Amino acid sequence: SYGVWLARRGERLTAEHPQVWQFGPVFPRAYNRCRKDNGSGQDEYMDLLEANPEVVKFLEERFRRYAWVPAKSLTEPHTVKGTPWDDARLASPDKWGAAMSDDNIRTWFSSRLAPSSGQ
Repeated sequence: SYGVWLARRGERLTAEHPQVWQFGPVFPRAYNRCRKDNGSGQDEYMDLLEANPEVVKFLEERFRRYAWVPAKSLTEPHTVKGTPWDDARLASPDKWGAAMSDDNIRTWFSSRLAPSSGQ
């Protein structure tokens, strides 16, 4: 979702940069929140809906499309040679947690998205 939004809109979907983790790109704050939080997230959802309904619509569409796809199937295409994750991993080979470049992410996704798909 981050890469698609960045490629389509030219703006970041979140203030947090994705990082290079062992099995693929990760947003640590979101990961840790999901891992620890047993709450519904309803308050955050309503705040985001009020502040930016377009982002909510986009995220809901992405969720409907990919929620049932196994994690490995989502991660694998983004961790092969030449991806922004791979570039960041090679730039800092001994450092899991390195930030991925928005410019690399934007370029990589832009070259893979159909111009009229809107997704």
